[in-house]
Amino acid sequence: HITKIRAMKFLSALPLLSSVLAASAQSINDSRPVQNAYELEVCLRSIFNDAPPKKNGVKALTFPEDGSDYDEARLTWRGDNYPAAVTYARSMEQVVSTVNCAVTNGYRISVRGHGHSAQGSAIISGYVIVDQTLMCTPDSLEVDKTKKGEHILPGSKYIAVMKASAGCTNSALMAALHENFGVEERAVIVTGGWPSVGIGGFTLGGGAGG
Repeated sequence: HITKIRAMKFLSALPLLSSVLAASAQSINDSRPVQNAYELEVCLRSIFNDAPPKKNGVKALTFPEDGSDYDEARLTWRGDNYPAAVTYARSMEQVVSTVNCAVTNGYRISVRGHGHSAQGSAIISGYVIVDQTLMCTPDSLEVDKTKKGEHILPGSKYIAVMKASAGCTNSALMAALHENFGVEERAVIVTGGWPSVGIGGFTLGGGAGG
């Protein structure tokens, strides 16, 4: 009987809970700008119109009407989603400007590090995609050998700290290790095991690749 009374009290509270959640969701929707596809396109084109394409020829900015370029840009491991736009940023300034364009015109952002999400979760229908693949360059990798200390493993030490840009892969870090350390230093980098997977995925607990 006690269990039944508690269940009845819980069920009687559900309509109130639902109304509170509905009111909260409506409040969020009311505070978000109305989507303006035209202004979004104008804003993004002002950033990427003169940007060079990717190595495979895909444009730095694509919309659904761009056909095969758009299909290539939205390609993912799983799912068939249709974002409002896909951008390939080459600098932090372009990332910031893209985010501002999207938010001002009522769109949400999804960031794609290197596109290895097994769930394809970086590509979301209706969102503006900020791909960071092109932000990783040899010059963007920084190695600081002045930072040294005890490592978490007994008997080992860390002998440097490496800083990498978004969009860099494990292979980019391994190449930097080869360029900056001699064999006598016996350096080993802490990174993922699949060369083409982005370091962002591994750092955030995803990007397991193969």
